Amino acid sequence: MTDRPGQDGTGQRPSLGEMYAEEVSRPSVIPDLLGTIGDQYSSWIFEDDAERERNPWDGVATTFEELHDDPTTFLPSRKALREVKDSYTKPDTALPPDQREHSIPIPIPRGPDGVAAPPGTPIGERSTDGQPTVRPEIERPRPTAAASLGRASALMASGTLVSRVLGMLRASLQVAAISTGLSANIWSTANTLPNIIYLLLAGGVINAVLVPQITKSLKHADGGKAYTDRLLTLAMSLLIIVTVVFVVCAPLIYHLYDHQASGDRLELGTTFALICLPQILFYGIYALFGQVLNARGQFGWFMWSPALANVIAIAGLVAFLVTVPNYGDDGPPVGVWDTKMIWLLAGSATIGIMVQALCLVIPLWRGGYRYTPDFKWRGVGLGSASKVALWAFAAVILQQLGLLLTTNVLNTQPNGEPGKAAQEPAFLLFMLPHSLVTVSLVTALFTAMARAANVRNHALVRRDLRHGLRLTAVATVPCTVGAFILGFPLVGALFGSGKEWAIGSFMVAMMLGLAPFGLCVLVQRVFYAYEDAKTPFKMQLVCTAIAAVITLGCLFLPNKYMGVGIGLSLTISNLVQGVIGFRWLQGKVGRIMIQDVVQTYVRLFVAALIAGVVTLPLVLGVELVSSGRIGAIAALVLGGSLFLVIYVFFGRRFHVREIEDLVAPVTRRVGRLARR
Repeated sequence: MTDRPGQDGTGQRPSLGEMYAEEVSRPSVIPDLLGTIGDQYSSWIFEDDAERERNPWDGVATTFEELHDDPTTFLPSRKALREVKDSYTKPDTALPPDQREHSIPIPIPRGPDGVAAPPGTPIGERSTDGQPTVRPEIERPRPTAAASLGRASALMASGTLVSRVLGMLRASLQVAAISTGLSANIWSTANTLPNIIYLLLAGGVINAVLVPQITKSLKHADGGKAYTDRLLTLAMSLLIIVTVVFVVCAPLIYHLYDHQASGDRLELGTTFALICLPQILFYGIYALFGQVLNARGQFGWFMWSPALANVIAIAGLVAFLVTVPNYGDDGPPVGVWDTKMIWLLAGSATIGIMVQALCLVIPLWRGGYRYTPDFKWRGVGLGSASKVALWAFAAVILQQLGLLLTTNVLNTQPNGEPGKAAQEPAFLLFMLPHSLVTVSLVTALFTAMARAANVRNHALVRRDLRHGLRLTAVATVPCTVGAFILGFPLVGALFGSGKEWAIGSFMVAMMLGLAPFGLCVLVQRVFYAYEDAKTPFKMQLVCTAIAAVITLGCLFLPNKYMGVGIGLSLTISNLVQGVIGFRWLQGKVGRIMIQDVVQTYVRLFVAALIAGVVTLPLVLGVELVSSGRIGAIAALVLGGSLFLVIYVFFGRRFHVREIEDLVAPVTRRVGRLARR
């Protein structure tokens, strides 16, 4: 085999050191060289920390390992090296022009004398002793898309945190206002209908289609405006038709999800449904405008606007509590609901969803996008998108069929037992850590993965997936372990004594599946980035079949353990779905090296387990001394604080980089303040 010419013209093959020594520029969408995403969070939050040290080669070894066909081999193949180099040097034309220049320089090694060349020295130039020249220090780069990923994720996480805290307050006030009895089950079923129908007919399609398609259209001469206008016009036209049809069919729709309803129960449920079903249109507008903002790199408003909806709903619940008598542990009987009570509860919820959607017009306008209705749908190029949309639609149908079955099973429960009204706040608690980390991260990563998938940069997609899996573990692992120690005090503190088992049994069983649920979401989004919705459909088919069998089996359980059974059905089905989906994903993007991911999960689990063992005696002791809501709050505050401190301490001792990157800047700053 003939060697290709080397840099020195001798005809010798360049060494690995020479290949590594070349200064290259990496596309700005690749986050790895800044360290972990946790590192990016702390870098953004503490940008003024001049003492922060960075190792730009952090993570490169795992990148090369990921690309190697044989993980037991230490060095990558020449083909893998060329693939890495090409992915670094190839310009990312999918990025806006103002971001393409923001690449991250990698310094080449210093010479033996330690003297570095001044900035601007041409690549490949050598010093007098024949050693490669380098720049003296790597300067903090200007904000890149990688830094923007950390900034966007942190901004979304903060918005989600505020929204979820308000959501918990809203759920607590709702339990205080209408308890968890029959009326609460009726309200919960009716208020869930618009979300169910929106997801059934449009939600999955919007998530699967909009971001990849709009990201592609950004390369058009008009920045994708014409394409986006037509896409939004088509989607909103369909949403209006769907909303009108389902409002007209409100009695039938409600009865479908509560087959035991009749008389006053059916009348109250239908009235709630008539007021809530217009939310379908505004859920759709919120998702449409939000995905346009995401595709254009504007993430904040999409995650912050639900806080407005919660504020308005909270105001309605406060008015309800002030003006409506307290009807005890079972809540208001079905026959006492009058017009004022119905509109305070249902009207405030619907107005909140309207505000949540329409406020997104402001960032769209400020970002330079002016929506113009365009009904010229022929030739818009939606052929490929329609195929993706059909598979996404089929997957959502499967999901909602499973939810239909679960809702009817839960509506067989008598007052005081784990039923539909208890499942709703339990699911909110389950979704809190997922929303704060996984949803915020996936929303920011999805745009980058769609760009990488569009040019078939599988290495970048794999790297983003591994980043997402590692970062989500920081929240999902301790929340899973902590649910067994602090879950029931949390329910007691938020919803009062007497509700711990009805809500807590759901939540703890679902928390076991928190990590598998995050895996499912990440894997599905990778398939959607490749405009493959058929595989997520097959994943959902597996999930729904398993969950349906377990849910039907729950009918034979005692009423008290219904929540445990339904929660475990979600956990088991998501675990199987996530594992199968991950295996299928490797057939599309290549082998995904997850040694670092597994190590991170194991270390975090051990840290959380130690924290749980130490915290449990404190929680039990507090509950013995003080009972009721006060005791639950004390156990939650004291136990939660101790659990968090021990978890972070051992996570750092076990060298979990994601925790270290988040905590280290705080400890340095506290140390400087203490020395002053």
